[in-house]
Parts: sequence; C-alpha cells; structure tokens
Amino acid sequence: MTRRRLQVMMILALAAAAGVWIFHRWRREASALSAVVRADAFRVYEGLPHPLFEQELLKSERRSKKTVELEGFPFYAPPLAPDDAVVESLRRRISGLRLRDRPMGLKKCGGFHPDSALEWDVGADQYLLLLCLRCSEAKLYGPGFEVYRDLDATDAAAFSELLAACRRRPPDARRRTEPPAPSP
Repeated sequence: MTRRRLQVMMILALAAAAGVWIFHRWRREASALSAVVRADAFRVYEGLPHPLFEQELLKSERRSKKTVELEGFPFYAPPLAPDDAVVESLRRRISGLRLRDRPMGLKKCGGFHPDSALEWDVGADQYLLLLCLRCSEAKLYGPGFEVYRDLDATDAAAFSELLAACRRRPPDARRRTEPPAPSP
C-alpha cells in the first residue's frame, strides 16, 4: 500500500468517526428535547440576579430567600407554578427547539448565567434546560451528557415571553439586560 493511499484511508476513517460522533450527539439532544412531551413531572425555576452586574442584589436575595442549586447555578425555591396553558406551551417550545453550535469565545453579557431552568422527568431519567435569554444561550443536561448551545432568536423571544408570565420578581426588580454604563 502506498503512503498516499494510507493517508487517504486515514482521513476517510477520521471523517467517518466524526460523522458518527456528530450524529450520535444530535440524536441524544433531539431525544432529550422530545422527551418533554412524555414527562411525568415538569418544573420551572427562576434564576437569581446576575453575579457580575447585580452583586449586591444577589447577596441580599441569597440571604433573604430560599434557593436551590441546579448544575452550580442558584435559583429561587420552590419552583414556579405556571398555569397549565403556559406549561403546555413551554413543552411544545422545548420539543421543537433549534439549538445551534456556539461560536468560540465568550459573549459580552458577563458569561453564562441562566434566567430560568426548565426541568422534567421521564421515568427515572431527569433532564434540565438552563436558559440565558439575555445572550440567547442554553445548557441542556440529561443522563450522561451536557451540551452548551446558542438558541435560535425566535426560540429565545418565545421563551422570554412565556417565562415572563410566571416570574415572581416584578419587572423593575428583574436583572438588567446589559452591563451598567460606566460612570463619567
């Protein structure tokens, strides 16, 4: 076998392995997202203030409110209690979610900080979708996997609208959508 032929075969083998890995990753994500329609339980959590832009408010909320940690991020406890129509709309939105590969590097929003967490159980399996709506990012967790993706702009806007209807904090107390302006 010539050296050139061996190189071509190695490249083809690597390409095939990469294709299998991408297909498996896509299938696992799609399976996790579609599982929400079969969920035995569905929970919605509201995230605490941003640790970079609202440090004092975050400290105050952690001292005075009951919280729970999900994948290292703080959320208000207990979960929110949206009405059945909102829950059904959230489930439909999740099952048709279009996650996109993230570009390399950090966005200028101060790093991933989830505004909301959507958690569902299917039998013994538990799934968690963390949404950073200010940056249109999502982290999806399921049995044995974790993915970090960008949200489609349409999905981010729809989630924002749906989740606004069931938040505890009044609009003037919610976190900012951008960093504070520098002092003159």
